Amino acid sequence: MSESATELIDVSTAQDGGIMKCITRKAPEGAAGPPPDGYEVTAHYTGTLKSDGSKFDSSHDRGKPFQFTIGQGQVIAGWDQGFASMHIGEAATLTIRAEYGYGASGSPPTIPANADLVFDVELIGFNEKKKEKWEMGSEEKTKAAVELKEEGTG
Repeated sequence: MSESATELIDVSTAQDGGIMKCITRKAPEGAAGPPPDGYEVTAHYTGTLKSDGSKFDSSHDRGKPFQFTIGQGQVIAGWDQGFASMHIGEAATLTIRAEYGYGASGSPPTIPANADLVFDVELIGFNEKKKEKWEMGSEEKTKAAVELKEEGTG
């Protein structure tokens, strides 16, 4: 059975309805995804308050996509779990309850406490994130040094 444009899918890991996804554009056939934890995700989004529809943020307004490392707590839980259900090229609306967003503290001045959020999102791509030197073990550092040496300085 295919997912229709109006079907709501619970994508929260707890399956408690805290993150509901409605696919607005399916990913192309064979598109890569979903992105694994630790990968760098590139996405476009527009965020609005569910209560009144007022826009509080948009990567489109800045003219460049947003990047984050998925599954590492760099973004709200609603994003970590919502984007983990997507494929490249897919667009969706994520309706995120406050506890998966900014919770009781909100994000003043634009997001009030306990605000439910709506994000129109698009997964543009994802790539394995290169580890920083301090994140590598000895073997990984040696391998990276050999690769850099082989690449040369151009």
